[in-house]
Amino acid sequence: SGSNAPGIPADFYSMAAEIIQQKKAKLVVDTPGEALHHALDSGVFLAKPNLGELSNLCGVAELDAGAVVEAARSIINKGRCAMMAVSMGAAGAMLITATEQYHVAAPPVKRKSTVGAGDSMVAGIMVALSANMPWKNILQYGVASGTAATINAGTALCSKEDVEKIYAFMQ
Repeated sequence: SGSNAPGIPADFYSMAAEIIQQKKAKLVVDTPGEALHHALDSGVFLAKPNLGELSNLCGVAELDAGAVVEAARSIINKGRCAMMAVSMGAAGAMLITATEQYHVAAPPVKRKSTVGAGDSMVAGIMVALSANMPWKNILQYGVASGTAATINAGTALCSKEDVEKIYAFMQ
């Protein structure tokens, strides 16, 4: 999750994907730019681009929310990832597989900072995946986690207590 640290090659996630596939494990990737392209070239379980990053992956200047499913499926159907969670800021997020799609709106909160919201969303998705929740609940838990990060000032990430409150509200 996040941008590559200085000195880390852009194809790091591609190399990691090969090792992870050999171990029969699953890779979830949330990274921008060239590193995301390399990771998808090796195939990952779940990619978490934001709307701008998905636009870049598709080679277009800008995608609107109505084009997200088609754009994500164009990548999924090429075997570059099994599913995609696309964060769309205040508009929430979408989880797309080859055959299913879910949209969850971001609940209204007083935002103090968006730093770490994407990382928190990925963490929430991972928690929900490991709990074998249904797809829509996985996305809801991810959005609740990302939203929980935004109510904190500065670089503070989400707290479990805030995530659980927001997730319960979303139900």
